[in-house]
Amino acid sequence: MNKAQCLRNVLESKEFNTLPIFLKGVASLIDGDESIKLESISSYLVDSQFLSELKDPIHGVDFAFGDSLRDVKCTLKDEESRLHELYITYEGVKKLKITSGDIPYAPFLDQCFSNVEELVGAFFRHVRSLQSYFYELENIDNNCVILDPIKPTFKDNFRNIRIDDKTWLYVEVTLDGYPSNMHLIGQSEVWQGKLQNGILNWDHDKNIVENITSIFDLNDHSISYKSLSEAIKPCDAEVKDDIICGICFCSELPDNLSVPQPLCQNLNCDVHFHKSCLFQWLVACEGGRPPSFGIINGSCPTCLQPISCSNNN
Repeated sequence: MNKAQCLRNVLESKEFNTLPIFLKGVASLIDGDESIKLESISSYLVDSQFLSELKDPIHGVDFAFGDSLRDVKCTLKDEESRLHELYITYEGVKKLKITSGDIPYAPFLDQCFSNVEELVGAFFRHVRSLQSYFYELENIDNNCVILDPIKPTFKDNFRNIRIDDKTWLYVEVTLDGYPSNMHLIGQSEVWQGKLQNGILNWDHDKNIVENITSIFDLNDHSISYKSLSEAIKPCDAEVKDDIICGICFCSELPDNLSVPQPLCQNLNCDVHFHKSCLFQWLVACEGGRPPSFGIINGSCPTCLQPISCSNNN
């Protein structure tokens, strides 16, 4: 309720039928308004030590204020000139809290810090420990067609790589820069044997992209390998825009930014599905009973061939 409406209520109320009561009501209205102002002003106040710490230059680090002096963006440049961001909130004297960032989770992100130098030091150490992780993800993004995440960042530790029109390769990268949980999505009969042999004969002297290229002979399938053809680079965005889910008929969901995947194993089925949509569809077809171990089996909504889906993204 705004101040004008509050004043109107005081003027029209039968409770304020004498001058002393009326003046008391107006005074309480003014006092309430002042307390709101003071609370609003105090939310922007910071101590001088915090400001002086931000003014002191730190090599490779830049600071920028947000909506108030309490909200600060910290940008750090690593050894390879990559930029990494943390958003900091000043919660009180010697109490700095990290609210968000574009780096993988680490325990220090949940800590409170007493000063800027302490926080930046923890940020530096974490970024320095992730150089192999950054290198592998950056190399994948620069050389392969990434279908998911839609806008990959270093915070996302996985990539869905296009192998062909109906097959994707899912790979996670550990914080040490090693591949993990690598598997195929879609009609993978042609590629499954190659992947199994490739994992058994993984060359640890090569990076992830070099191993993937060797396993799937991507030199012979340049549609999946960006650096071999300049013409394929814009295809990344086009493919993402064209893929729609056969259940919700959308490319993206409000609560899930992943794109529809070729989850049906039928070679003649070209329909993609959001994993969450397919999982809910199959559960509903089974009477709504939650599946054991998080995996549901049923029939493809399009071709009616056997299909399975897990509730893990």
